[in-house]
Formats: sequence, C-alpha cells, structure tokens
Amino acid sequence: DHQRWTERMPLTRLWNPETAMTSKGSYTFTVISWNVAGLRAFIKKQPDALANLAERYQADVICLQEHKLQDVHLDDPKLKIREHFEEKLGGFESHWSYSTTKKGYSGTAMFIR
Repeated sequence: DHQRWTERMPLTRLWNPETAMTSKGSYTFTVISWNVAGLRAFIKKQPDALANLAERYQADVICLQEHKLQDVHLDDPKLKIREHFEEKLGGFESHWSYSTTKKGYSGTAMFIR
C-alpha cells in the first residue's frame, strides 16, 4: 500500500470558529493532508474516505495534493466533482489550484471548515 499513517498525539479541540475572532489566546485545529495521486480515481474507489476522515478526526482543514484536475473538470456535468464535495463535505469551504503549464498535472485543493 502506498499510503502510511503516522503516529499522532490527541489534541484537545479548542478551536471554535464562532468565537475565535473575538477571543484572545491560542487555539489548535486539526489538518488532514493527503496525496490522492488523481482525484477522479480516488473518488471512484473511495467516495466516502474524506468525509469519514473529517468526521473521525474532527478535521478543520483538509489538504489534497496531486488531484490532477483541470479547472473545467470541477464543474463537468459527467464528473460531478463539485457536487460530490458539496454533498460529502458540505460544512467546508473549498479552494482549488490547477497547473496552468501542464494540464492535468499536480494541483492542490483545500477544504476549510
């Protein structure tokens, strides 16, 4: 298997987006980062994986690397990628970047609660 879990220490969840901007002090938040090596195949093989991880670890930020999409893929009616993430990660705001020099190469996405 090409994926590996690293050990992590449990952190007390102190981040509350409703009060974070008005309170003083330090806050922690949980980030999940995953090199998906092609998002279309990843969604097809594991459609609920990101939603399950986000719920299990109460993720505040999800970062995906190497989604290998072009900007037109996100709203393609056949692929329904944007719809997929709106359904599975509805509480997250999404931000996408694409390779402009080599289409379908690399690319990152961030989902922020």
